[in-house]
Amino acid sequence: MNEKQSKYKWLYETYEKDLFSYGMAFGLEKEALEDAIHDVFLHLYERDDKVWENENVKYYLCSCLKNRMLSLQRKKIRFKNIEETDEYSFMIDVEGFDMLEEEEDRLMMTRQLEKMLQSLTDRQREAIFFRFTQNLSFEEVAEKLNINTKGAQKLVYRALDNMRKISLFLLFMGYF
Repeated sequence: MNEKQSKYKWLYETYEKDLFSYGMAFGLEKEALEDAIHDVFLHLYERDDKVWENENVKYYLCSCLKNRMLSLQRKKIRFKNIEETDEYSFMIDVEGFDMLEEEEDRLMMTRQLEKMLQSLTDRQREAIFFRFTQNLSFEEVAEKLNINTKGAQKLVYRALDNMRKISLFLLFMGYF
């Protein structure tokens, strides 16, 4: 770990709980708040911002977090308007199992994949669609979803992690 990484690791470990408490006061959901905190630290790390020049680092970080939450709120409002007018819902049709010879195996695999995809949010399904069905790069996925590249990566990885968890659940429940 280099010196810069060590400094930011210390910064994160020192102030993460304070930022979490601060964010909870705004009524953000836990997962959204954790994402916002990580976004703040990622932004600061990538730009080596003026965080180290401030007399009150905690206040500076809280200001950054508040700005990030306001930015997320504006995006949410923009997407909410889309949902209200167009009844936005993103679904992926499961098709690629035509090559399986056994009809029963094909139906079982299709149902399992559909269950995994249903466990995702519309936004995650859309990211998975662009990344794996359309073979777009993370940069292209980010552009399509109007988010940054790191956000696109996070969205895809969280979707895959969620699908993995569902597949394990299905395995334990005897669906595989």
